[in-house]
Amino acid sequence: VSTQSTGQKRAAMDLLEDNNLCGRRILTVVGRGNAIIAELLRMSDHVPPIFRLNDKDDANKYGRIIFDFKWLTLQETLDESIHNDDDLLEMDQDFQESHTVVLERFYTLFESMYLYIKDLLQFFADLEEGSYIQYSIDGMLADGDGKQLICEAVYLYGVMLLLMDMKIPGVVRERLIVAHLRYTGTSELYEHTEVCRLCKSTEYSPAGKRPEAWPEEMFSRFEIPSHILRAVIGRLRSDDMYNQRAAFPNPEHRSAAFAGQAAMLYVVLFFSPETLQHDRPVMREVVDRYYPDNWVICFYMGFHLDLFDAWSPYKAAMEAMNNTILKDLDLVRALHAKHVLTLKDTFKDLSNYLVDGYLTDDLLLDNTKAILDCMRTANVTIRWLMLHRLSENKKLREILRKSNQDGGLSLIHI
Repeated sequence: VSTQSTGQKRAAMDLLEDNNLCGRRILTVVGRGNAIIAELLRMSDHVPPIFRLNDKDDANKYGRIIFDFKWLTLQETLDESIHNDDDLLEMDQDFQESHTVVLERFYTLFESMYLYIKDLLQFFADLEEGSYIQYSIDGMLADGDGKQLICEAVYLYGVMLLLMDMKIPGVVRERLIVAHLRYTGTSELYEHTEVCRLCKSTEYSPAGKRPEAWPEEMFSRFEIPSHILRAVIGRLRSDDMYNQRAAFPNPEHRSAAFAGQAAMLYVVLFFSPETLQHDRPVMREVVDRYYPDNWVICFYMGFHLDLFDAWSPYKAAMEAMNNTILKDLDLVRALHAKHVLTLKDTFKDLSNYLVDGYLTDDLLLDNTKAILDCMRTANVTIRWLMLHRLSENKKLREILRKSNQDGGLSLIHI
């Protein structure tokens, strides 16, 4: 037993060393995931407007050469209609010349997303098959670095899907992919079937009605093995994966301390919609731990949402949120009033510190704890107030806005 324990400790210590193939592989996967999301956000701002076909003239003119996935089943008919019309053929050739580069870049983005998912699932399969003798899923999740990387890899997978659907509408994705397939040829693109499956439109629109089974249908297109998913959710539910308790020793700052882990859990739970829908004990535990005093969160940098809106289709999740937040609206009023009062007190403390020449090296050394406490409190309070002014729940929004009108946020302009 002692030999086995020693071996496990040695493996854990060596996980991120350069010569550890298992550690380097999952670290590379996570690094790629972050790079793909950065490219997704960058490219989403450069979608050629013509592919949206929002303009009536563009739709009439280019609608005959820009197709969605119906082209996959009507390829011969649609291509023949272009080749039989000289004007249409000339327009199609000009369109190809002017858009080849951007189409290739978008297709590379979508293909890289699929390859990320493929590599992640293959990594899980290799772990299960014993390709890395000293590691297993359970062993990786028991290791400090391992559980962070495994959970982050699954989280990034989910973030890709959400941001893809939010930033590049489904019908636009289909048109971009089909245009590239037409001009490049399907025989040159070995993964095009899987790319099409991944990027198929969900009919989601940020400004429209939420489609049925969104986003879980999209999350189920390439499924993570259920036992691995349960293990990942279990770690996110129960562990302090990033040791944030030490950074936020004040118990009142717990939800801010766990905000990053809570965002990961929010995304990963979409891979397990049955948990959101039916598992009341688990959802009550999740809400009590991560959302006892907050309901507007950032699930990725710069992207916020209201849990009352995001979880509205799921019975167990909504029951837990209602019992915690909506059951007593006086507690919400008191929570908001507490943050406003704390903000005023913190501003007074900050104004004392931010006097020219006051913060000397000696003063910082002698008052490190007090200054850090002030900074933590300021960050936590302003974060809560700025996020929750964006609440989508009518009852809660009215409470917060009424408090603001009474002068609660007169000190800051948000």
